[in-house]
Amino acid sequence: MDWAGVATFNETVASSVLQTVETGPGAVQSPPAATLASPHPTLAGLYDSYAQFVYRSLISLGVPASSAEDAMQEVFLVVHAKLDTFEGTYYKAWLFRLALSIARNARRSSRRADQSVAPVDPDSLEDSRGGSPFEKAAHAERIQLLHQLLEQLDDDKRQVFILSELEQMPQVEIAEALDIHVNTVAYRLHAAQDRLKQLLQRFHARAQEKTS
Repeated sequence: MDWAGVATFNETVASSVLQTVETGPGAVQSPPAATLASPHPTLAGLYDSYAQFVYRSLISLGVPASSAEDAMQEVFLVVHAKLDTFEGTYYKAWLFRLALSIARNARRSSRRADQSVAPVDPDSLEDSRGGSPFEKAAHAERIQLLHQLLEQLDDDKRQVFILSELEQMPQVEIAEALDIHVNTVAYRLHAAQDRLKQLLQRFHARAQEKTS
């Protein structure tokens, strides 16, 4: 599989999230329902269902794209070794916790300066609406901007924001993934949204200064 396209956020979701940060939430939407773990999943089933999620998570946690596929295989090697003894509630949350551990190890051996997100290639983005090259480029710029803004958040806020807003993971699953209370999830998400709004306002102000 070509993992390059998976490394970027879905363009529709990312653009919508960035617009929400900028203008504030519109109509209140019901949170996604938590998905209970299947009683007897197979390694192949988990890989088919969550490999892309694990790969995106590793990228968002600072693993360079050049190492992300190897890191993803490490995650599923751990899954293979521990699947029979899994005692959690949500497999997706468990996979994120494993990805978080692998990412920490990877980051110890690589300087953060070498882990910046690569520029988004518009041609790698899925566009179900069949937009023009100009529209694709505009969406790619917004996704890249969102990546850059997220890099300026503290790790705890960034993790919660990505899982909630970009991966649409319910807060109860996020709490299990990060081993924190669900109220802490809500607090960090609110703090992340406020900080991102400040960063976005600062970005627009600087852009305005350059054009004036």
